[in-house]
Order: sequence, then structure tokens, then C-alpha cells
Amino acid sequence: MFNNAKIEQHFTSLSARDWRAVVLFFYSVLFQLAILSQTPFIQVNFLIHFYGAVLLFFAHHLLLYFTNSKNHVLSFMFDFVILFYLMAQHSVLSSFNLIVLLILLFIAGSELSKTSSLVLTMFSSVCLSFVNLLSIRWEGIQNLFTLVLFNFSFVTVSIISQQFRVQLKDLHSELTTVTKKLRSREEFSEVLIQQMPTGLTAFNQSHDLLFANKNLTDRLNLSVNDLRTIFSQTNTRGQAEFAYYNPQLQEKKIYEVNQASYEDVYLNETVNLMMLKDVTEVKHLQDQMRQREKLAAIGQLAAGIAHEIRNPLAGISGSIQLLSTDAKNPDDQKLMKIILKEIDRLNNLITEFLDYSKPEQRPDQKIDLALVMNDVIQNIKASPQTPKNLNLEIQVNSAMILGYADKLKQAFLNISMNAVQAMLNNENPKLVIKLETFGDEVMLSIKDNGSGMPEEVKKRIFEPFFTTKPKGTGLGLAITHKVLESHQAQMQIHSEMGVGTEFILKFKKA
Repeated sequence: MFNNAKIEQHFTSLSARDWRAVVLFFYSVLFQLAILSQTPFIQVNFLIHFYGAVLLFFAHHLLLYFTNSKNHVLSFMFDFVILFYLMAQHSVLSSFNLIVLLILLFIAGSELSKTSSLVLTMFSSVCLSFVNLLSIRWEGIQNLFTLVLFNFSFVTVSIISQQFRVQLKDLHSELTTVTKKLRSREEFSEVLIQQMPTGLTAFNQSHDLLFANKNLTDRLNLSVNDLRTIFSQTNTRGQAEFAYYNPQLQEKKIYEVNQASYEDVYLNETVNLMMLKDVTEVKHLQDQMRQREKLAAIGQLAAGIAHEIRNPLAGISGSIQLLSTDAKNPDDQKLMKIILKEIDRLNNLITEFLDYSKPEQRPDQKIDLALVMNDVIQNIKASPQTPKNLNLEIQVNSAMILGYADKLKQAFLNISMNAVQAMLNNENPKLVIKLETFGDEVMLSIKDNGSGMPEEVKKRIFEPFFTTKPKGTGLGLAITHKVLESHQAQMQIHSEMGVGTEFILKFKKA
């Protein structure tokens, strides 16, 4: 992120007091180098004056540093007096001292007020005139011209330093405003990224995780290894949706994946962004809506056809019964019995169809699903189709919902018996039935280790007349779906070939 505090600290780290100390330090060093080429440096009084001035400078600024004092016009005057004193005692290097004075005057003008800067300028002018009278003594027009030139320099430097101070203050104000805006936007972006409902993560070119927001860790429960796996696989396949088994949640989830990249100037490499959204529930709801629309259309068509077929069947059945009373040949009677039997079977099938096409009323009876499941389990054990070596793992707790016990019993029995039939060729069949309550939700799980279902069968199992059994009618799971739909149950089906199938049914707690 952009560190605005460091920029502000960079501009404000050196104060005018510090710059004065730096200038006077270099002045001392350069002055000493300069006097090595001059004859006065061998004089004892010159050495006393010079090193005495350096000690005064050092003591003065050391006092300012430890007392954390701000710049004051008197403090500048103290430095100026020492410089003018050196100028008066040794006029040979007066020009060098005047340059240092101008630099210090510029620093003072950028720090002091206009009044203080003007006072310091007048003080410098008076001191220069006084030193000129005592020691420098420029003669004639040169004296006047030199004094005017240096006094003009004092005034010019003071004015320029004041302008510099104003611009520096404006720049500091603008920088502070920009810093606050950037900091505000940075905090806003941080909150927005952390609270957004979509998971956001960033990887470098080596697939190292650079960033992950709270949605990924707190809501989606994805670890760094999970994110790296999803990123590498979706980046290779270019998929918009990706099915992934979440080991943290121990269930298969469907994620909507979007990827983008940009060149990061700070890292000097390409950064890859990945956005994840859990669309598992949305996909299940979409599948249920498509199934409902399909079944509604089929149900309307089936109701009309069943009604039109049932009336002719009644006439055919009555006619065959009349003919059978006059038939003397045993073979004819046998054939007529077969016809009547098939008519009854077809009539029962139509009755199931009509029951399926009838609109279900919303249940209003309070029932315990545990009692319903206990009856279902007893029917499973008593069924001749159930293998003798079936391993039944049952975990059923009391759970109250609004529903019709008989219809739910039939629906659960259809699912359970399909599971049993899917395990007929399994050497170690196992059926796991769990009924648990989570908050306001009741969840029923029926899981087998049978043959499983391919994807095309899984999509059509609730369609009327669709069956994979040689003698099946294809109405069992269709009616089951309608019963569960009338109870506003959410259905999830997880199936894998050679592994097994799990039906997960979720009801609202009464």
C-alpha cells in the first residue's frame, strides 16, 4: 500500500534548526580548509578566535537540541554576532562569512515571521556597517557600493525566503490534504475488500499467496492450499464455474471463479487476482426450479391424457366381463382374465398418475420425523429385496416439522429402497441414515455405497416414466419429488459412479 506517513515524515524530518546546524558545521570545516592557505592561521589570536567561535556554535546548538527549542530571532542573532565578530577580527575572509550569513538569513526567513525576518535583516545591515567602520574599511565609492550591494542582498534573500516559506506552507497544506484523502480512500478500499460478499485473493507469478480477504477464510472456509489448487486448475482450464470438494466443510461446493491480472510496479511483477463466489445453493435452486417447471408441464399433460384413457378402459373392462360370462372355452376365459388383469394394472397406473397431477396442499400437521423414519427402517428390514448382510448405520434424533406422515413415509421409503437396490451387487452394502437438527433446520441424510449414478441419470431421476429398472414405472421418485416439494424441502443429491449416492433433505423446523 501507499505509505503516506513516510512521505510526510520525509518532508518534515529536518527543521530549520537542524539546517542551521548543518550549515554551521560545513562552515567550520570549509573555513578551516580555507585558512590553511592563508597566513593568519599561524597566529595564536586567530586560532583562539576561530575555535572559540566554533565552540560557541557547538554549545549553542547543543543547548537548542537538548531543550528542543524552536528557532527564535534572538537565537539567529547570536549566530550572526559570532560571524560578524570573526569578520571584524579577520577581514581577509569576510566574503566567505557574508555568504554563510546570507544562507542563514534565508533559513531564518523560511522559518520566522515577516516581522522577525525584517528585524533580523535590519540587524544584519547595522552589524555589517559597524564591522566595516571598525575593520574592513572599504574606501571611497567602493565602500558605499559594497555596503549597498550586501544590504540589498540581505533584503532580497529575506524576501525570497518569505516567498519560499509561503509556497512551502501551501505545499505542506496540499500534501496534508492529499495524504488525508489517500488515507481515507485506502481505509475505504480496505473495508470494502474485506466486507465484500465475494472472496478476493492475489497470487504472484510463483503462485505464492499475497492477499486474501475475510470472505475466503471466515465464510468460504478455504485454506491457502485450497486457494492455490483452485487457482492453478481454473487458470489452466479457464472455467467460470468450478466444482471443488472443500475439506474444511467436508462437502462438495460449486464456485464461480473470475480471474484478472495487472502489472504491479512496486513488486515489479505480474499479480494475478482471483474472485470466488459460492454458488452451490444457487445452482441447487436453479436445478429445482427447472425440475419443477418440467414436472408441472408433464403433470398437466399427464392429467389430461390419464382422464381420457380411463373412461375407455372402464368400457373395455365392462365389455370383457360380459363376454367372459358367455365364454365356454377355458382358453378364452384365460385370455379374458389376462386382459382384465392388464386393464386393472393400467387403471392403477393411471390412478397414480392422477394422484401425481393433483396439486398438493401445504401441510399443517405437526409430526415427528423420527417416528416416520423408524417405520421406514422397519420396512427396509422386512423387505425381501434387502440383502441379509446389509450394514445399517442409523442416527435418528427427534425432529418436529409440519407435514403428512403417510406421504413422507412413502417418499423416504422410495429413496431408501432405491438405495438398497443400488447395493445388490455390493459385497459389503452399507446404508447410513442420519436425522439431525441444526438451529431452525432439520436435515435428513440417506447415503449408500452402491453403484452411483452418471450425470445424465442424475438430471432426470425425478421425471415421470424415466426409470433404469427393467420393470419400473418411473413414477416412484417423481411422486417423491412432488411430496417433498409440497413440504418445501430442499433436496441435494451427491452421487459418484462406483462410490455411492447421498440424498440430503432439509426441512424447516416446526
